[in-house]
Amino acid sequence: EHHDVYQIQKQFKILIERLIILDIRVDGLIINVDAAFDCKELRQICAQYGIECNFKINPKNGQINERNDYYNDEFYAHHYVIERTFAWMDAFKALLIRFEKTTQNWISFISLACIILYIHHFK
Repeated sequence: EHHDVYQIQKQFKILIERLIILDIRVDGLIINVDAAFDCKELRQICAQYGIECNFKINPKNGQINERNDYYNDEFYAHHYVIERTFAWMDAFKALLIRFEKTTQNWISFISLACIILYIHHFK
């Protein structure tokens, strides 16, 4: 039972380093997350790597008047599409619990779930 940004510095740096190893540029990327991820630590890491933040401001931080960050509400609305897709994928028990031991099998199940969702959505 941890909050959303538990060990965010460690985990986000691991993610960024893996992207860099794969020769994927991170500077200029935009991170588009909800208010639960609005924290000073994540903003600092993003600034360090040149990642733009589009965080909904978390009123619990008490920094609403102190920050002058860029925030695009229209761009943030696209965040819903991603969250909805994850919720649809949670309906597949094999993905939710992750019975698979190999990465290849797990990725295959994700692909299969996406195909099923696509067919269901456009039938």
